[in-house]
Amino acid sequence: MDIREYSSGGKPHRFGITKQGNHYLRTAFVESNQRTYRSSKIAKDVVARRKGTNPDLIDIADHSISKKGGRFLLTGKYPNKVKVACAREMVGFI
Repeated sequence: MDIREYSSGGKPHRFGITKQGNHYLRTAFVESNQRTYRSSKIAKDVVARRKGTNPDLIDIADHSISKKGGRFLLTGKYPNKVKVACAREMVGFI
């Protein structure tokens, strides 16, 4: 999930996300963000699995994706584009 870029003369030109890499992993990340970007509600089983994890990491993981998704939805982006952008954010976090 890489951004296509063409830079010349110090001017970066960024385009959409490329389809490089493993198809199955890309699909898994996008589908895992099906509902993640809309709310920050955490299920009880996820809270139980997170016991013993650094609270700073949990805070970053919870809020970075939901903030990005909410911001994009408010600006009028299509939900599928928001899912892919949030999936890329998740890949960067991992």
